[in-house]
Amino acid sequence: MERLVDVLGAVPHREIPAHLAQADLFIFASSCENMPNTLVEAMAAGMPIASSRRGPMPEILQDAGLYFDPEDPSSIAEAVARLAADANLRAELAHKAHALAGKYSWQRCARET
Repeated sequence: MERLVDVLGAVPHREIPAHLAQADLFIFASSCENMPNTLVEAMAAGMPIASSRRGPMPEILQDAGLYFDPEDPSSIAEAVARLAADANLRAELAHKAHALAGKYSWQRCARET
């Protein structure tokens, strides 16, 4: 049987870009965030993203991902299956996410703070 999901556990921060580059899609199932830096990293890497619909993820990802209820396994499975089955959707959302990630930066954060 083909392995579809790899669970890596803790990964040194410097290795994250290499792991993202090898992935086909990104799942962000957090139910509580303030500023989801990991989500923005996946966006900057140009990943197609299935994300929790809890705030602030929709405000950050906007229309550049598919959303699910992080407490409903069938909702998560549906979003992931939809992304897995549709190469055009993956490409469209990855492009949107990458473009949208450009509006987030530490410089902008410091300036606006």
